[in-house]
Amino acid sequence: MRSKSAARGSSASFLALACVGFIASAPASAHIADDKVLVTEDDDQDRAQAKEQIVVTGTVYETKQQSPKATRSVRDTPQTVTVITNETIEQQNLLTLRDVLSTVPGITFGAAEGGTPPSDQINLRGYAAGSDLTTDGVRDSAAYSRSDPFNLQQIEIVNGASSVTNGSGSVGGTINTVTKRPMPDTVINVGAGVGTDNYYRGTVDANVRASDLIAFRLNAMIHRNDIPGRDVENYRRWGVAPSVTLGIGGPTQLTLQYLHQEDDNIPQYGVPYYQNAVNNGPLPGVDRSDYFGYRNLDTQESVVDQATLTFEHQLGERVSIRNLTRWQTVTQFTIVGPPQGTYCLAGNVLPTGAACPATVPAGYYLIGGPRGNYRDSKNELM
Repeated sequence: MRSKSAARGSSASFLALACVGFIASAPASAHIADDKVLVTEDDDQDRAQAKEQIVVTGTVYETKQQSPKATRSVRDTPQTVTVITNETIEQQNLLTLRDVLSTVPGITFGAAEGGTPPSDQINLRGYAAGSDLTTDGVRDSAAYSRSDPFNLQQIEIVNGASSVTNGSGSVGGTINTVTKRPMPDTVINVGAGVGTDNYYRGTVDANVRASDLIAFRLNAMIHRNDIPGRDVENYRRWGVAPSVTLGIGGPTQLTLQYLHQEDDNIPQYGVPYYQNAVNNGPLPGVDRSDYFGYRNLDTQESVVDQATLTFEHQLGERVSIRNLTRWQTVTQFTIVGPPQGTYCLAGNVLPTGAACPATVPAGYYLIGGPRGNYRDSKNELM
């Protein structure tokens, strides 16, 4: 009997302990399961964040001046410097130097008045900048229109006096245009454009790495367009600029560049305009599209030829020597007829208020003044 009771007692104790053990272990199992769930969610978030991360490798872009006299980046230069790159010129479709400089604050333009030939009349910070224009650091003060930026790598505008780096000039600043030179990599870009008012333009920029030591680059352009809202005026030009570099990428480089560009334009002089007690603005009966010159005679033709030889040798990390030799000739032939003469208004009075002469009836215009202004100029640089 005792043995049976003992057996039953042992069995009961075992069952009781088993129940207690099950009850005690159940929360522990649930807690471990929750931890597994939390760990799994954290892992999923980490993986998702890892997938969303974007790693960019490369070098920090810093705008620099191409002149060897500028030893610091633009950011570290204690002077206001504006650099307009070739990418900006192409993206904004800037077709002339005037268009490019119009995007820079503090620059205005004048007209060819007082016997001044048609040219880039640039004012920088209120001072005439005609003698402060340079190309690759070489002064280019000839009076002509720098009409197309197809061969320009970038344009650098430095505000303030710069006689230390650019020689004597005005205190307004300097404008330096940097021409395109061969690059280490082969890149070919072709562009074309068609628009209203007979706008047609085509450009080619081909840079070819011929060998380990030689690279060629060819820039070419052809352009024409009429003036919107005008009947006669138009612009036509074409240009080509080949260049070659020997020793590309090495410590010693020799670069030969050549530029030839021809322009054939009919310049616009506008319409007669008076602002006084009798008239306020354009004369009555004059349309904005009217031309008051000689359409079969007026012309503005220019030819630019430029050859540049640049030698560079790197002696060390901080020491180098450089020599730039340039020959340039610019010829310009101009015949223009400004809208000058006698205008007899409908009330038989002149725009000044005086009575019309007997030779000019009311509502008529008699050509007069210095018609067919003639200029044939040539500028040479060596």
